[in-house]
Amino acid sequence: MELFIREQDREKELMSQLYQMLYGLHTQEVRLGCKKTRGYGELKITSVRIKEYTAENILEYKDAYDIKEAIKQLPDCKEKCFEEAYNLSHYVHIEVPLKMRGGISIRQYFAQKDEPDFAHITANTFPVIPGTSFAGAIRSRMRQMLCEIFFQKSQNEIDSIMDYLFGYVKEKKAHCSNIVIKESVINSAKSLTIARTAVSRFESSAKSKSYRKEKTYVDGTLTLKIDISKKIYTDWIVGLLLLVIKDIQNGYLPVGGQTAIGRGIFEADGDITIDGKKIEEKSYFDGFLEKIENPNKIDAEDKWCFEHYLANRKKADMLDQTQIPKKGTVYAVFTNKIVYGKYYVNNVGMCVLENGDLLEIQSSMESGKLLELHLFDHEKEYRCVKTRRHEYRSKLIDDKTSHDDSYTEEIYVIGNNTDQSDDYKKKVGLVNYICYNDDDLLTISNYRLKEVE
Repeated sequence: MELFIREQDREKELMSQLYQMLYGLHTQEVRLGCKKTRGYGELKITSVRIKEYTAENILEYKDAYDIKEAIKQLPDCKEKCFEEAYNLSHYVHIEVPLKMRGGISIRQYFAQKDEPDFAHITANTFPVIPGTSFAGAIRSRMRQMLCEIFFQKSQNEIDSIMDYLFGYVKEKKAHCSNIVIKESVINSAKSLTIARTAVSRFESSAKSKSYRKEKTYVDGTLTLKIDISKKIYTDWIVGLLLLVIKDIQNGYLPVGGQTAIGRGIFEADGDITIDGKKIEEKSYFDGFLEKIENPNKIDAEDKWCFEHYLANRKKADMLDQTQIPKKGTVYAVFTNKIVYGKYYVNNVGMCVLENGDLLEIQSSMESGKLLELHLFDHEKEYRCVKTRRHEYRSKLIDDKTSHDDSYTEEIYVIGNNTDQSDDYKKKVGLVNYICYNDDDLLTISNYRLKEVE
């Protein structure tokens, strides 16, 4: 690494910034590559040796990269460099000692002779639990808790809190996670190879004279390491995180695969620490309880763009009125009802049903009650569907949709009184768009509903 200092430059400031960068690499607050907030791209600096070139010895610079052995003879000044940057950490470090109660199964597969069919993932021969596995479990449980506690909030508000903590990627917009969950190395674990009868995926039955071998690790210890950015660090966030950690310590929140047969269960193996100090959990729980009692109170530390996320969500959730058929048939599924019938769009852009009732689409989206919406006529369908992330995705589907062929079928629509023959007179069309791959295998790439004349 080279640092050029010119005559007019502020040498002390430049050197201080260099030391901060090196200290960030050493403490893993500066990480390289992808998945940086899930334990990847971490480095450790083993030594720092400095060679200074000035006008007096500038000719030696041409051999700077050819005298590696000579550079190694220079004194190690790592500790001296890190002294200035020691108190400039941007994260709060939480450590949770855990002990495995049984085995763990996060699979990697093999296709080699005399090797098991699959084994728990390892790194440098040591069994590990990736940060992605812990992050997925923690995020899911934290979201569940928020939905149960702040039940009066809409799904959009819950999503904004989760994005605030764990980051998001949405089309061309993204933000990294403010909670970093690192990879955990499992120590003192025993390897265990298990053979079991193989199951045919096609017949859902045991294969004759066929076995599968699995290699797992049991009874190990590990430390769950979580870093929280200081720009979002508050007692209520730590309190919420501690509730999830308690679920992990008590075995209520397993991690990895095969959890139904007892894999991925942990118990506490020591005290939880923050920046190396044992914590008083009660103070953080009190901060979280205060947040529950005053859910609309925004602290100074919490002002990091909840409104920004909500504005983006609402903008994304807005229906494109220009693509909706002016009149046709609606099929809408809500959490409490199903609506099917004719509609038309009035002068102010509202969908009006045959009986004169308004179809409250936008308000149902904001409250999260709308699950899927189909507005279609003879030529096109406008579809809006709620995803697993509780976001809405809308799309216009017509014959311009990419396809190689199409097939149309008609389906009878019957009401509650299936004994009445009139109910069998109503039909709806289903247009299947077909594509062929390089092996001429058929797949239905998309479909749309269609009015039948």
